[in-house]
Amino acid sequence: ELALKEKKYDKAEKLFRSALPVFILSNNLFSQASIAVGLGKTALAKDQYQKAYEQANKALQITHKIQSPTNQMDAHDLLSKIYVAKGDYQSALTHSSLARQLEKTKLVAARNFSVAGMEERFANERNKQENTLLQQKNEFNERELIAQKRRAAIYYAASISLLILVGFLIYAGYKNSKLRDKLSKLALTDVLTGVANRRSSMAILEQEFIRARRYGFPLTIAMLDLDHFKSINDNFGHDAGDEVLHEFCQMVREHLRLTDSFGRW
Repeated sequence: ELALKEKKYDKAEKLFRSALPVFILSNNLFSQASIAVGLGKTALAKDQYQKAYEQANKALQITHKIQSPTNQMDAHDLLSKIYVAKGDYQSALTHSSLARQLEKTKLVAARNFSVAGMEERFANERNKQENTLLQQKNEFNERELIAQKRRAAIYYAASISLLILVGFLIYAGYKNSKLRDKLSKLALTDVLTGVANRRSSMAILEQEFIRARRYGFPLTIAMLDLDHFKSINDNFGHDAGDEVLHEFCQMVREHLRLTDSFGRW
């Protein structure tokens, strides 16, 4: 009823239809008639006149079984509005008159009830409904709290996973950078002596030739060879020969100027 008053017609229809099976199961004809009127009002609001008419007649059929003036009055009011919408004002007037007669009957019947008793019953029913709504609200809040905790746990786990992934990517990038530097160094450096290898020396020579030509500078190239080096390998072994080469290169590097280059051919 509230959704209907707020003109949320689709929501109202959904709620009416979801409530109907409960009252059919409990054989509550009064509520069944009320729901039929509610569905009729919803259909009328959406200009579905045939559906509205069917629901109004359904409500009348039910009210005839239980002799409920209130439900009959609502059904006739609904039929009156349907006929007005369709332009049949004579039929609308007929049902409007019937509704007013039923309203008088309802007022007369209402005088037979104790006002205090009605208020007490109403208060009890209202309290019962409020307690039910409060319980439902508490249950909903509890479920929502559990859902929030689950979402928080998921977000936390996702954040930790993301941090681990970022850390791994940074570490992998660092290792790859170190590996590239190492490979680059190996590609340009003689493994035994640690000085420029033949490939690197060729590149250095090419640059120095270009610079010497451009600026007219003198250029010196020295090819050094160790005397009696073969006898060292023969008498003391290749490991000793390698050590001699290494020490010789270190000695040369210590005496180079900043502009000099030195490599193993």
